[in-house]
Amino acid sequence: MEVNNIPIPSVATIKVSKEGKAAVFDTTVIHTTDNKYIYVMPVKEKDKFVNFSGDGMFREVKIQFAPYELYVWKNIGITKFTEDGKLFLRIRTTTPGTRSNTWKDRAAKREGEKEAQKKAVEEE
Repeated sequence: MEVNNIPIPSVATIKVSKEGKAAVFDTTVIHTTDNKYIYVMPVKEKDKFVNFSGDGMFREVKIQFAPYELYVWKNIGITKFTEDGKLFLRIRTTTPGTRSNTWKDRAAKREGEKEAQKKAVEEE
């Protein structure tokens, strides 16, 4: 799938992994350019912007084109981008996206969140 085919806006998920550990972050695609740049909203965790730079990290992004229709771009570069005083993330791709499923660790995290929510409700 080509970058210029990404619907705007789209739900996106960035996954960063290093040394067997991974983190997954949700964001929104707001713009694409030159069939290689994807602009997304910045990611915040605990009121701080997530920094996606660092050596030895593997980065990829999955974008939802339609329900149950996901495409992944692997080995991407992510940089901060400021325009009109607003912060965005610019994702640079070097290959076309390929059809994909949801990340297994994302499904496990959601199941864990569901269990925690269920337990909290039971305790009330």
